[in-house]
Amino acid sequence: MSLNEKFGQPFPEPQAGHAQYAPAMGFPQGPGPSMPTPGPGFEHGQSPDGSSSTIATVGSFDGIKYRIDHRDSNSILTLTLTPGVGNEVRAKPGAMVAMDPRVSIEGKFKFSLSSFLSSSEVNFSHFKGAGDVLLAPEIWGDIVPITIYPNTSPTANGWNMSKASFLACTNGVKISPKIQNASKGFFSGEGFFVSQVDGHGVLFAQGLGAIIRHEVDAGKDWIVDNGHLVAWNCPYEVKPIQAAGGFFSRLGTEEGMVCRFTGPGTIYLQTRNPETLRAWMTASRSK
Repeated sequence: MSLNEKFGQPFPEPQAGHAQYAPAMGFPQGPGPSMPTPGPGFEHGQSPDGSSSTIATVGSFDGIKYRIDHRDSNSILTLTLTPGVGNEVRAKPGAMVAMDPRVSIEGKFKFSLSSFLSSSEVNFSHFKGAGDVLLAPEIWGDIVPITIYPNTSPTANGWNMSKASFLACTNGVKISPKIQNASKGFFSGEGFFVSQVDGHGVLFAQGLGAIIRHEVDAGKDWIVDNGHLVAWNCPYEVKPIQAAGGFFSRLGTEEGMVCRFTGPGTIYLQTRNPETLRAWMTASRSK
């Protein structure tokens, strides 16, 4: 069943002023006059300041159409595949909600020492064929598409991603564990490994609650609580945060330690902290 048949209406055109995605390219072709020029990865249904919206997010890349509905806390991703070389998507295991019987699914395992040590995802579900695939996070939350440009491109943007933020990607996107230095690994809340994203295509990242986008200007800093990180393409340092009465000193905990990013770059944040939610649920069960 196609998207048009599923939703009972023509595949919607992006609203005026939003980035236009060229089929088989996935690059923004320019904004309307009412909005500033979007950066790489700008998605439909999202305002330039990064605030999320319940408007469906739609786009296409290399013959694969995508649509994100029910934003921003109950999101579901619909991918429409067409037969062809490279027209397949990868997703985290267990993300599939439903799919067209003409689509085949295959699990693949890729071993690496860094993946083993980091306990990160080393296996993916591969979908290919013709038809729709519906994917969703394992818990309520948002989904955003991020355009990944090749390293040879002047618009290459060197993305990193929290280990739990991967939902799916098109075939040309490469995801691998990245080792952080000792101070970042110990204090950032992300551990010694994060996911490095390279290649060319679209990455679909998931987050708890809503996902917002923040642009950091060149030479400017932006402070983020580590539990709210989804994806970023600018450098950061882990710093203690100063409050009235001095610095927090409870080493090894999240309190008092934050990530200070330096622009230029883009940061995607989730409005809810998974660790805080986990602690709240644990405390609730013990009562």
